[in-house]
Amino acid sequence: MIRNRITRADIVTFTRGDCHILACEMHGASGWPIYVLSERTFGTARHFFVMAPTGHAVDVEGVHTISGMKEQWVCEFIREMTVEKIRRLGWGEKAHAWASPRAEELAPHIVAEAQHSLGLVGIRAVPAIRDPIVATCLPS
Repeated sequence: MIRNRITRADIVTFTRGDCHILACEMHGASGWPIYVLSERTFGTARHFFVMAPTGHAVDVEGVHTISGMKEQWVCEFIREMTVEKIRRLGWGEKAHAWASPRAEELAPHIVAEAQHSLGLVGIRAVPAIRDPIVATCLPS
């Protein structure tokens, strides 16, 4: 179980500045899209995560509902991101030397645990019908 392998340092690293690194690695491991929570429609990025096919958010702390993530991060807006957009913004180059290898190590385990928890083993794509809570928050 990955919960036993995630350290306090992992949680701090991937919830306070390098969450985009882990989100990119989880995207690579699962094919699930990357999303970012922000204060305004195109405001300051607060937290990056991947979206499971069920509409649940997945990050270093596990599986969450979208409403729970919005409440935890005090954000109203969610938008989809891509690895390319993240790199273009320069965040990928600011990674701590430790964060990238650690994200690469943890990502497949976090994804596998989320798949198991959500009953999604083997599912990699987002369903055609998105969670209505997310759809109402995304810019058109």
